[in-house]
Amino acid sequence: MKRLTRLTPVLVLALGGAIATGCLAGAPAPEPLNPVRFLLISDLTTPDTASASESVGLAQVATVRKRIADQGPLLFVAAGNILGRRPGGPRTSIGVLNAAHLNYATFGTDELALPADTLARRVAASKFTWLSSNCTLTGTAPVPQNAAKDSAGAGTVLPWDTLSVSKHKIGIFGLTRPAHASDSGGSASALRCGDPDSAAKRAIDTLVAQGVELVVAITNQPTARDRNLLLQQPKLDLVLGGAERDPQTATIAERHVLKPGAAARAAQFVTLWGGKEKWRQAVGLVRIDGRLPADTAVARAEKQIPAD
Repeated sequence: MKRLTRLTPVLVLALGGAIATGCLAGAPAPEPLNPVRFLLISDLTTPDTASASESVGLAQVATVRKRIADQGPLLFVAAGNILGRRPGGPRTSIGVLNAAHLNYATFGTDELALPADTLARRVAASKFTWLSSNCTLTGTAPVPQNAAKDSAGAGTVLPWDTLSVSKHKIGIFGLTRPAHASDSGGSASALRCGDPDSAAKRAIDTLVAQGVELVVAITNQPTARDRNLLLQQPKLDLVLGGAERDPQTATIAERHVLKPGAAARAAQFVTLWGGKEKWRQAVGLVRIDGRLPADTAVARAEKQIPAD
């Protein structure tokens, strides 16, 4: 497996020059055939000590998503901490994430801190799929189903999922670092979480047995744990992670751990091509700022956020 060290032409074309991505030396590489592409955000809340300028830029991220998706298939994912409180503002609405056309999300500490019934309602209202291999909702009541869900798995929590993208069978699963007592503010967590490493092994073994060509983890845990996960699991191809304030990129055996940082100030974009056991990966950090226009549907949904 080889890693391309520059951004793919797909990224440059998709963003239409709206974001400065740096100069590409020499002739551009040929566009990869049948690529699998992901756009990653996480940690949409900002700490209470953050400045007021560090606002959630989901409307701008949605514009990036649309421009890239116009070039071909794209999976838009969120690596946890997407339902908490912003300084001086209401809780982020599932309606906003739905309007942004999110495909998959996993849980973070913000979700662990929510009351079980609140989290269950938000999961049910999602038009995207929640993934967690090591966390389940507490209590005996099942997650209510959303009658308006428009795709298999939407409005539910799955341990993993499989789908076809650009003629490749993809397997994707979620992991969350178990909560410490301080994460839930002393109250009972909405989620009961087991050991992430054991859950990851079960998920990967299951997905490989189902014949997937590409295995991807969406995680909310420290980068060091994600690096160890790649070291321990050679059949895991990519980790799309959260739980870090600043963007990070780590490489293990030319496979990536990607972190976009907090507050939607950046998103990670990755293109993979080549096929099973010979995947190549090209990654790029997309800065989100005022030069990007806001997606009108998301901006409208942000104005309609209801109180909890």
